[in-house]
Amino acid sequence: MGLDRSKVRKINDGEESYRGDVQRLLADARAVFIEWADNALKEASGQVDGLAGPEFAAARDAIFGVFHDVKGAGGGVGLDLMSDIGASGCDFLRELDAPSRKAAKVVKAHIVTAQGVLAAGIDGDGGAAGQALAEKLRGYTLDS
Repeated sequence: MGLDRSKVRKINDGEESYRGDVQRLLADARAVFIEWADNALKEASGQVDGLAGPEFAAARDAIFGVFHDVKGAGGGVGLDLMSDIGASGCDFLRELDAPSRKAAKVVKAHIVTAQGVLAAGIDGDGGAAGQALAEKLRGYTLDS
């Protein structure tokens, strides 16, 4: 009883079809994420000034939500640098407990950086330059 090559071929054809379907699905998810992130970052940018005034808590929570979603979804669609930027923004905002102009500037830097990454079409972790950029963002504090 030998190996039935016709069945092996059918399995391989099915796997190739499945891989193609998965690749198309991931490409679609990536495009949706990029469009969503672009819009969400624009909205977050409009809330940055609230971090320095009486709208502090609402602005912090809204911007944190955007960064959290960018962090969570970016890596899933091959945009690890976006995920790193979102994580850094979350970490910074998590520690923020009072209105501050400096905080608004740091958050704005995160938003502008993320928008730049999207506009440039940077994939993955952005290589050495992308990781240096993420490290710079992580280094921002209210004291720096």
